[in-house]
Amino acid sequence: MKRHLNLNNTRYAAYYEIPLPWYDLAAARDPRSYDLLVQGLHSHNFMIAAAAAKGLARLQDPRAIEELIMTGRRVPGEARAGIVEALLYFNDPKAQAGAEQLSDILDNKHLFDIMRENAKKQGVKRLFPY
Repeated sequence: MKRHLNLNNTRYAAYYEIPLPWYDLAAARDPRSYDLLVQGLHSHNFMIAAAAAKGLARLQDPRAIEELIMTGRRVPGEARAGIVEALLYFNDPKAQAGAEQLSDILDNKHLFDIMRENAKKQGVKRLFPY
């Protein structure tokens, strides 16, 4: 460890502390945040990308659909699952088809079906309960 950083503290900061403002921005439902959320979607920190994806889903701006699909094609595992979930909250055939196409990362087809059902039943309020 060249910089003498504690690995657990660094991981905690990357997963929980650094993305926190992005989570708040995503939850705000402010259409002015669209461009910032798109930038966050391209972050190397997958927790920021996941928060941004949820924020874009909450905005329900159709411009985000293609951006989410393109990003989902290039990101690995956990980040792709977050994008798949975000796409399921759009009531748009292109978003639903994109989610289906990207869902190959999910080991369990049943999990995808549960995610889709939750999105249908609860809508975007499920993403940010407050």
